[in-house]
Amino acid sequence: MLLPDLLAICPSAAITFTQATYIEVATSIGRYRIDFISKAEFRLRKGTEGAFVYFVEHPLLLDHNEPKVTLHLGSKPSNPEALIEAIEQCIAQVSHGWRTWRSYTFQHREAPRTSIRHGQGILLQSAPLSLARKVISICHQQGVTLRYFEPEEVLTPVEKPYSVLFLGVDYVIARGFRVQLLEAVR
Repeated sequence: MLLPDLLAICPSAAITFTQATYIEVATSIGRYRIDFISKAEFRLRKGTEGAFVYFVEHPLLLDHNEPKVTLHLGSKPSNPEALIEAIEQCIAQVSHGWRTWRSYTFQHREAPRTSIRHGQGILLQSAPLSLARKVISICHQQGVTLRYFEPEEVLTPVEKPYSVLFLGVDYVIARGFRVQLLEAVR
């Protein structure tokens, strides 16, 4: 059975077992094992119940399906606090609240704020191109110079993009999912 077929007849499920490469779920029609093909990110907990949905487009997928860009500050803004607030709002808007600035810094929460106040350092690290372009626009509007290189992959489409499977508030992002019936409800 394909994942979209299972989701069409089982709008909800519960995670009964988690493993690094698969989960087992209980639905109204049976127990299933769902293998992850090239898993990239997850938040899964045994016992989670809820809506069972799948997306090929979702804000969480930007980090996996878009080229990455790192932005370095080249000058100090005239109003650091306004720039900080504008960037935080931009990240929240683009990610629909799924990501924070910390998602793109690999550093302490205050590191990009300190960089802005000093006018040097990393502003965003490995951010999706669509987010980076919006932050570049915000910085240019505030007279801040940046150093960055757009990745060569911009013109190359992703061969097999990632998708996301939600079960309640838990999720897994992978290049694909394989479904196997373990036990049918009698």
